[in-house]
Amino acid sequence: MEYCTGGSVKSKLVAKWTNDNVLDLPEETVAPLMANVAEAFIYLHETQGLVHRDLKAENVVEDASRLAKVCDFGQSFYLQDGLETVTWDSTGYQPPEVLQNAEYGEKIDVYTFDVMVHCLLLGTTTKHKDIESLNLGDMTEPAKTIETFVRRIPWRR
Repeated sequence: MEYCTGGSVKSKLVAKWTNDNVLDLPEETVAPLMANVAEAFIYLHETQGLVHRDLKAENVVEDASRLAKVCDFGQSFYLQDGLETVTWDSTGYQPPEVLQNAEYGEKIDVYTFDVMVHCLLLGTTTKHKDIESLNLGDMTEPAKTIETFVRRIPWRR
């Protein structure tokens, strides 16, 4: 793995909090960053059949040219091995399928991508930590944020 001098996305959030006492990033920063992450997941899912399963701000780093790179594939699995039901502990990022101990595939990366964009733009992840606290509002809030965000990006309209 190459050395990425730009640090993690989480470090950007921490720096913003320290400097501005605000825990969100401007759209101009988030859009190109997450476009790189989306391209990485298209590659992983469509050409490698690999599900990352643990996308979060700590697992996205930037190289010297500010190109975002996805790292930490310790929780990943290949789709050819079948659907998964294993849970992991990235509270706030876990999709409903994981909280329900249901089978899941690559769609969980889409969900965690949505949660990450939501977190970067609004400074918060989803609120659920277990299936009892999960409700429809928690599940749809990140998607609404993403939809609004994508509509404002000229090259994605």
